[in-house]
Amino acid sequence: MVVIFFSMLILHLQVSARFFAIQNQNNETAEVNASDTLLRGPYLQVLSPYGIHIRWRTGIPSKGLVNFGTAFPLTGFRMESIACTEHEVVLSGLTPATKYYYSIGSVDTVLQGDASNYFITAPITGATSSFRFWAFGDFGNGSAGQQAVRNAMESYTTGNRPSSWIWHGDNAYSTGADQIGRAH
Repeated sequence: MVVIFFSMLILHLQVSARFFAIQNQNNETAEVNASDTLLRGPYLQVLSPYGIHIRWRTGIPSKGLVNFGTAFPLTGFRMESIACTEHEVVLSGLTPATKYYYSIGSVDTVLQGDASNYFITAPITGATSSFRFWAFGDFGNGSAGQQAVRNAMESYTTGNRPSSWIWHGDNAYSTGADQIGRAH
């Protein structure tokens, strides 16, 4: 069992709209730009004809905000009720088989969101439109061979991208640490 004594390292956070300061026990202070706190994501989960979950991670707690719509400017929004660093915003009441653009952030900051941030809701059951997906597993460590496979898949599907991805197992090597999964 690992025991961490927080009294050995005291962090004091002062949050403002744009910067926050970290102060250690020696009263040394480092100023960090709070507008650049997107650590992971966004990533999309639980896609359905009528909704989707949008998740991301930030470095400082905030109430996550997703703006969304079928065109710019984005007119819809959903906001979390509590400040956190592991964000999940659920969009519901959407139209099936429709392209939606979105941005993520908080009331004060857009962390990511432009025309490349979009999803297409799933078609309704029984729809006859085509549906393509990629199935990935055993991601490896980002070797040249693995990157060549990814590049070949992207090239092969140019103009006819998959509708969804399925990830199954062995997504981060060799320890499964979070930073390894983000690196590749």
